[in-house]
Amino acid sequence: MGRATDIIRNVPASAGRAVTDFAHAVAHPIETAKSLYEAGPSGIAQVYVDKYGGIENLKKSVTEDPIGTLMDMSTFLSGGGAAAARLPGMAGRIGEAASVAGRATDPLLGAAKVARQGAKLGTEIIGGIGTHAGGEPLAIAYRAGRSGGDKSADVLGHMRAQAPAQEVVEEARKAIGQMKTERGQAYNDHMSKLGLTNKIKSWDKIDDALVRISQMKTFHGVPMSPAMQKVTEQVGQEVATWRNLDPGTFHTIEGLDAFKKRIWETVVEPTKYGTAERKAAMDAYSAIRQSIIDTEPRYAPIMKAYEKASDIINQMEKTLSLNPNASIDTSLRKLQAVLRNNVNTSYGYRRELADFLVRAGAPNLMEKLAGQALQPILPRGLGRLGAMLGFEMGPGFWKAAAAAPFMSPRAMGELYHGAGQAAAQLNKLPMHGIGQATYQSGRMYDIMKKRLEEDRRRNLYQSTE
Repeated sequence: MGRATDIIRNVPASAGRAVTDFAHAVAHPIETAKSLYEAGPSGIAQVYVDKYGGIENLKKSVTEDPIGTLMDMSTFLSGGGAAAARLPGMAGRIGEAASVAGRATDPLLGAAKVARQGAKLGTEIIGGIGTHAGGEPLAIAYRAGRSGGDKSADVLGHMRAQAPAQEVVEEARKAIGQMKTERGQAYNDHMSKLGLTNKIKSWDKIDDALVRISQMKTFHGVPMSPAMQKVTEQVGQEVATWRNLDPGTFHTIEGLDAFKKRIWETVVEPTKYGTAERKAAMDAYSAIRQSIIDTEPRYAPIMKAYEKASDIINQMEKTLSLNPNASIDTSLRKLQAVLRNNVNTSYGYRRELADFLVRAGAPNLMEKLAGQALQPILPRGLGRLGAMLGFEMGPGFWKAAAAAPFMSPRAMGELYHGAGQAAAQLNKLPMHGIGQATYQSGRMYDIMKKRLEEDRRRNLYQSTE
């Protein structure tokens, strides 16, 4: 083969010819087809014989036209391999391997990967600098257009303001309700397998917790904090009341589990996070929990799973304002921030919680939020001011007018959704084969055209002798 340096040096020119050949076949399909028809099968075959017939011709082709040679290899391998792959036994396996090799050597596929990365970067630029809505809503609109169905309808419905905005909040809260139901079902299923009628071994840990609580915020036994005194007295009264109930029912694993829930609802929940009062309430709660575990160790993983689910639910209700007492506007504002990747929105954490909601029962949540983000005609924030100033009459008017569509969330949303729909239709076509056939047609037209010019010059020279 040719020297590596010569091959590398010829790559740019070879790639340029490949692009030109492909472009010509697309721009002039009739002219290209006419050229191939006039050449005929024998003429086309002769081109490849001249190019690859013999070791010297092969070395010359690889050196002078490396990209074109790769394209030819890919066409032969994938085309012949696809046919052979349908054969039985070893022949079929060899054919399948040839198809894989053909795809691996195809420069068009490499170019497609580069193009996809470029499109991703372009989306981020348009979403960040242009629409100021972010690149993620545009990407979601494209995927929704490509997938169709409910996802496409939800993007369009919210982007065109044809669906109520509060629908997003309702779907998110419904998903949280589903999570609570599943959490309770899993807990009850596992608890039913335990010996729920077994009595707890001891109240010692609960009594020890009462002693610790009674000493918090005191001076020589005298309470110094009314709030702490209230928590201490409430916990003591709850323990005393439950202790005096029927042991056969209320001192069992099932009974103490119910008592633990009561302490949480009546004492722990009303106290504020980070306060000494909450720490005291949690001390009592944890003592009851540990008393159950000491009696039945299998209770520990059950409770751990329940608490983990509860923590996620609590974080959703708090961080995304999805608790029943939050206003629709507040909840909607928090949810809409999920797709805004900037330093002011705790983007990563909120997005993680939103993904939980999607898996829990709100499958089209992101599509609805993307539609809402792309609803405005003018860009968000400072981008809107810049767009309006750009349209002042002056030298920059026409530049601003040309850039305006790329600054409109709605215009770009419609464009990306439409591009997704178009991609879905193109995906049904054998694009790999079409791309190769188009390239080979343009390449053959270029070769045949050069041959005709050489024949014309040769005939002209002979006529002048």
